Amino acid sequence: MFVWGCAGGVKNEKKDAFFEKWTTLAENYQGHSPSAHPKKIDTSALIAKKDPASPMVGASDEAKKLPTSPIHLTMRQADLKAVLRAMAKSVNKNLLVKNELKGEISVDFKGVAWDEAFTGLLRTYGLSYVWEGDIIRVMTADDLKQELERKVQMRDIQWVEPLLEPVVVSVDYADSKKLAETAQELLTKDKDGKPRGSIKVDDHSNSLIISAMRDDLTKILPIIEKLDKPTSQILIKANIVETT
Repeated sequence: MFVWGCAGGVKNEKKDAFFEKWTTLAENYQGHSPSAHPKKIDTSALIAKKDPASPMVGASDEAKKLPTSPIHLTMRQADLKAVLRAMAKSVNKNLLVKNELKGEISVDFKGVAWDEAFTGLLRTYGLSYVWEGDIIRVMTADDLKQELERKVQMRDIQWVEPLLEPVVVSVDYADSKKLAETAQELLTKDKDGKPRGSIKVDDHSNSLIISAMRDDLTKILPIIEKLDKPTSQILIKANIVETT
């Protein structure tokens, strides 16, 4: 007599090694978005103290004043240059006047303040004057125009803000080349439309080398702080139902 029975109700199935391998890999290597560490670039050294501006060439602390002592001078149909030189000699002042200056004049100054007589005479002929050290220089309208243009050019040269020492900024998450292109647009342009400074990418350290003016740096660095963040990643999960 033979008796047949079941030792247990559960049948053990052999697991597929291929599926086991890839299931383990999927569990251990799931993608994730890196946490953004707060990026803060120290700009205190850049804005703490601005460089003192260079003084303009020819500028003086205080404009010199003309003499105010009374003058007594009478001249008839005299050359304008001769009258001006006589006036300067009467107060012991140095006078510079161009030989090209033409004109004939008669004057009769009796106890008039020297500065009033001098400036009145200049206005009569459309002239002006400037102090150059201890010399009074008489100028025509053309001379004055050229002098003003020269001073404007010198002022522009003196007041052009110098570039600061290059600043190295590490890039943690963003595309350094695209970040450099964005920052490049924030550089101040000169009169020819060329940027004042440069932003270069160091591929070895994945950093930006920024050479710019102080005001530009204070704009660029906060922008880099905001843009240098990790990009969110998407996890795609799939199950293999059947394979042949």
